[in-house]
Amino acid sequence: MVGNKLKELRTARGYTIVQLCELLDMNPNTYAKYERDERDVSTDTLVKVADFYRVTTDYLLGREPQANPFASLNLQMGEEEAMAKYAQLPEEVRMIILDVMIQLSEAAKSGMVRKEQPPIIMIQRHRSKASAGGGYDLRNEDEWENVQVLADGAAENADFVVEVEGNSMLPDYQDGDLVLIVLDPDVPVGKVGLFRQGDKGYIKERGEDRLISRNPDFEDIYGEVECIGRVIGIAELPE
Repeated sequence: MVGNKLKELRTARGYTIVQLCELLDMNPNTYAKYERDERDVSTDTLVKVADFYRVTTDYLLGREPQANPFASLNLQMGEEEAMAKYAQLPEEVRMIILDVMIQLSEAAKSGMVRKEQPPIIMIQRHRSKASAGGGYDLRNEDEWENVQVLADGAAENADFVVEVEGNSMLPDYQDGDLVLIVLDPDVPVGKVGLFRQGDKGYIKERGEDRLISRNPDFEDIYGEVECIGRVIGIAELPE
């Protein structure tokens, strides 16, 4: 339950696990286990995360159906100023506002109010998965299919997508993710790319003398490799 809430809040705000953990001064591998409910979250960590997202700890624990209703408002003024103005209103007015917020929240959960999605675009998907497959012969038309993804900035700049197989790049990329690739024959050291070695393709971080698996449970890859492209994000599928 806690893991679902943590992942829901993080993805809703567009953070990767690494980005969030840099902000919260936390270990990404430990935090990834929180989201998968493989490790209990300490009280101090729970409070830290709740303060960061401006929600209650009861909400993270599933004991309260609503996060702070003001935390998700897109206000011109800052949230602190909005809350201060709200506190100055007469009690009967505050109750009306809260009632409206509750009704809107319930309507959103029931599907009556839907968050507007970005436009949908078609993009080519390579049938071979990264960490296995047939060598990524980009010239073979039979190896491609078209899929629909949400047209955020990264998707519109990508040349194609490929599905990740395995968890060697946790916590940033996991099994089943569709990563966005820009063709690039020379990904810089420290960046993640799509590489080919022999008849297999890999999503890995470029190292000085090897391809690096960010998950310490998996081995790095040595030897001659060919760089196919640079990873620029994860594609989001339409609902």
